[in-house]
Amino acid sequence: MQKMRVSYHLTAGGSAIVETFAAGSPMEMVSIYTDRGGKLSMTHYCMLGNQPRMDLHSVDDGKMIFVFAEDNDVDASKEMHMHSVAMSMIDQDTLVQRWTMFQDGEAQAAQDMHLTRVE
Repeated sequence: MQKMRVSYHLTAGGSAIVETFAAGSPMEMVSIYTDRGGKLSMTHYCMLGNQPRMDLHSVDDGKMIFVFAEDNDVDASKEMHMHSVAMSMIDQDTLVQRWTMFQDGEAQAAQDMHLTRVE
């Protein structure tokens, strides 16, 4: 398991949350969470060079699931892309994200990221 720094901050007058993975590295990625028509949505600016958008699908007992939005600029049947992410709050200092990538229209093995607050 590789360690990386993840940071969060509010932007745009508090209307969006910016999540940055591995800032300043070749692996740097950014996800921006915002309200879109009354529903939480996120756009993931990926190191794969695309920007899939995912909408909040469900919230249950500390778990949020975002799924690939229907209106996307990413061709899910052809482009390798992040297709969904499930986020589970374990406690006030621990968040687990399970990212699922699609390749050639098929789900690949999910990758878990265990995030622990350090500051």
